[in-house]
Amino acid sequence: MMIGYTRVWRHDVQDTLELQLRELEHSGVKKLFSASGSAAEATAQLAAALQFCREGDTFVVTSLDRLADSVDGLCRIIGQLAGKTVEICVLDMNLDTRTDDGKAMLRVFAEIARFSKQGKYERQREGIDRARLQGQYKGRKPTARNRTPEVLGAYRSGRTIAQIVRDIGIGRASVYRILDANGLRPKKSPEA
Repeated sequence: MMIGYTRVWRHDVQDTLELQLRELEHSGVKKLFSASGSAAEATAQLAAALQFCREGDTFVVTSLDRLADSVDGLCRIIGQLAGKTVEICVLDMNLDTRTDDGKAMLRVFAEIARFSKQGKYERQREGIDRARLQGQYKGRKPTARNRTPEVLGAYRSGRTIAQIVRDIGIGRASVYRILDANGLRPKKSPEA
């Protein structure tokens, strides 16, 4: 079965949706999922479309930007469809994984995406290393340790660990680390 997905943004005109619908119907789409407006609606409709797909189906979109907003998102969706043995057809690119040429094109796109992502991480790592050498990078600031005075005050006032966790909003392990670092070793009890 051919399953289509359309997506328009709020700033798109109504003609854009109608054009997508015509193109998908002309290509033989039998089941259509459509989103117009919010990102939440688009996410929900795309998830429903992907879940509806079965082995041997073909997932059809008019263009890649209607399918995903990022390379990572696109790779995730392509992987999900491939895992279900669902073919992909992108009309404006004439990409159809039911053909050998389409499968080759998709592999090239996936490799470019992987290469781009790898390069991004390498540049990020180089930037962090350069900042460390210059003494400008200290890592993420600790969040729970900043709450040490509150934790100590609450513990000394007789609150249980569970109360401290709930009231201050930090994890149980963080509370124990703070208490241990300050020489207060509470007994770990089931209700604490």
